[in-house]
Amino acid sequence: MQKILNPKNFKDPVAQKTEWTPIFKESNGNFKIKRLSQEGETRVEFKSPASSRVIYRNCALIGLAALAAMVITKNGSIVIRVLALVAALVGCWGMYMQSQPTGFDKTSGVFKRGRKQRVKFDDIYALQLISRVVQVKTPPKGELKKINTYELNLVLNDGSRVNVIAHGGSKEIREDGDTISNFINKPLWDAAV
Repeated sequence: MQKILNPKNFKDPVAQKTEWTPIFKESNGNFKIKRLSQEGETRVEFKSPASSRVIYRNCALIGLAALAAMVITKNGSIVIRVLALVAALVGCWGMYMQSQPTGFDKTSGVFKRGRKQRVKFDDIYALQLISRVVQVKTPPKGELKKINTYELNLVLNDGSRVNVIAHGGSKEIREDGDTISNFINKPLWDAAV
């Protein structure tokens, strides 16, 4: 059974009107794709590890090389061509997604997520850390296992929320929340189990 949070515990009018359920309805997995990194005194951002960048780059290169070889030699069945195209697209999509900035910049006073989403520090009221229990299938037999997943969200002055990051590492997401809270000088509401 999941713990139900009473926002009155925070004794704050914005907490009372803030949602305390996850923004994401689907499981975000039990792994951390990006790591928080401090870039000098003026910026913290989430970056993908080098190993995942290498995997996506290689996937794209292998797919594109295979497609080029098949076009030049006029060999390869339609199935092989489709597989090469899928590999190239997955690699390119992965590289694009990892290039999307997610971070906090003191110089401009904004949180950036992707190319379009911007939230001014003045519009941020607090950070919210919440968790939930999800069931995932584990290899090799596909047995169901219960795990905790976590979301770190910005709570805006009007009580609305913007997701910062979600993953399955309790210790890491709490550390990320503390780092960001101190960096932007906003409280962290930790309601995670």
